[in-house]
Amino acid sequence: TYGAANVGMTYILRGMVRRQYVYLWHDFMQAIKRNFKQALVMGALDLAVMALLAYDLLVYRANDVNFIYNLFFYLILLFTILYFMMRFYIYLIMITFDLSLIKIIKNALIFSLLGIKRNLMAIIGIFVVAFVNFTLYYLVPSVGILMPFIWTFSFSSFISAYCAYPIIKRYMIDPHYGEDGGETERVFTDRG
Repeated sequence: TYGAANVGMTYILRGMVRRQYVYLWHDFMQAIKRNFKQALVMGALDLAVMALLAYDLLVYRANDVNFIYNLFFYLILLFTILYFMMRFYIYLIMITFDLSLIKIIKNALIFSLLGIKRNLMAIIGIFVVAFVNFTLYYLVPSVGILMPFIWTFSFSSFISAYCAYPIIKRYMIDPHYGEDGGETERVFTDRG
């Protein structure tokens, strides 16, 4: 249910970024119902890729005996950062457009490179939020242990949605409606 929960949360956050009124529970469940199959597959794929990247980072860091292992470590680190930025877009594209998983991943890769400045600022913001959480955990452990459930994950997700949605709007939504505001040739189905 990891992917389904991400789809529901992303739908709520997209509504907040667009400054629309959000019915929390209703909209969360509707987004899950609409995208359940895709979210289930994408959630499993997402968890597998993150586990593989974490494993690769640990293995190549532990075996840094020669140049090749160091080179692979930094390549995996670069791909991890790229995939972290792609995750900003994957679930937003899934709830906004009716596309296949391959096209969602391809567009997420393209957008993560097109919006590199916004993505890097989002990463810095997320690291600041994580730093505040770790600092609170170090200073006041009883508060710091509760912060991920109250503030850290939700605020980090909002930062990523806030930085990613304008890129999707600029490159996918605005060209669809054209200069005059009317619809042009239909390329995708807008889900809302």
